[in-house]
Amino acid sequence: MMLVGIFRAMPQASSDDKTTFVLFVLGAMAMLVPDMVAIGWVGMWKGMAHNRPRRAAGATVSQILILPWVVMALVLPFQMFQSFKDGLAFWFIVGVITDVSSIFVARDRLRSQFRARAAVHGEEALGLLGRLGRRLGGLARAKAGMT
Repeated sequence: MMLVGIFRAMPQASSDDKTTFVLFVLGAMAMLVPDMVAIGWVGMWKGMAHNRPRRAAGATVSQILILPWVVMALVLPFQMFQSFKDGLAFWFIVGVITDVSSIFVARDRLRSQFRARAAVHGEEALGLLGRLGRRLGGLARAKAGMT
């Protein structure tokens, strides 16, 4: 429905521009699936592997979503693409290669190193909210033990 509204908003656009826009939207929709699978696997791995697990989300987004755009920014000055469609195809291919390779690496690392990473090796430095949560959890456990 929204796509139809966008087409109506651009009446002066040529049919080639509309086709390119549809290809971009379909490519972005198709990239959503491998991106989400990759974010799941890489996020799990980075959350376990980083010394500061709270930074795992940023590292995951950087690897899966930002890296293909950085590659595009590095390639664009060389004007390798004859048309926008060629650039769109290159972006799609780079994105899928990034996703698939990241999925396999993260999945293999999780499978081989899960036990070692999941073992508690000491307390993580907690902020104010983390310390408050630990205290409230301890109070709740103590209260439950009393009843």
